[in-house]
Amino acid sequence: MASGEPKQATGTTKSPTGDVDLTDEELIEKAQTAANGEKFDRLWGGDIHGYESQSEADMALCCLLAFWTGGDPTRVDRLFRESGLIRPKWDEQHFADGATYGERTIERAIGSTTDFFEPTEEESDHSDTRGQPKQPPTTEVNESIGTPQTGADEQLDSRERVYLKEQNQILSAKLEQQAETIEQQQEQIESLEAEIAELRASSASTVQEQTARDQEVADEPGSAGESIWEKAKRLVGGGRS
Repeated sequence: MASGEPKQATGTTKSPTGDVDLTDEELIEKAQTAANGEKFDRLWGGDIHGYESQSEADMALCCLLAFWTGGDPTRVDRLFRESGLIRPKWDEQHFADGATYGERTIERAIGSTTDFFEPTEEESDHSDTRGQPKQPPTTEVNESIGTPQTGADEQLDSRERVYLKEQNQILSAKLEQQAETIEQQQEQIESLEAEIAELRASSASTVQEQTARDQEVADEPGSAGESIWEKAKRLVGGGRS
């Protein structure tokens, strides 16, 4: 596989290097001409077609930028601000720790990226006008079936791996967001349950107090709680005296 394209997962995770010795322009051009360059180009231009929301498209672009920048969060942020997806929400605080939407999106993108671009010395110093080193087409033999595997086949396999990798990163980010949403909703439920319990206790106390007052009134002579027969006896008795 040519250098600069995501590698197939092997069970190990590479750490971010943050050291890609290419200018922003060279890096963007390289990303646009890679196997998944068409998708990168659409996202870079602000096209969110194919994504359920712009937030999902934001995550997809950040995952790509995380790969190409070697996991450099500052550079990911700088490049994202030049894309067509940038919007006011990027700098809004959306989390209790004060983190902005953009900061947390970058953090998740880098955290879910398992491979990072590492340019060769030739790519850093002698790249051609398209930002990629000139290499002759390669043909490898697929040992499992004994037939040649062309560069086109490799490119197709690479695109499929990149696509699956991006989908996995997006799914992981969505699951994490859903987990945070569930946690916030659980906290709200617990708060409401506490308020309900407090209201019930207050209501019960009020009823008890009212019942006690009613009983006191009923125990007083001539009160409304006195029966008609008792009132009659009291009146008749009073008249005789």
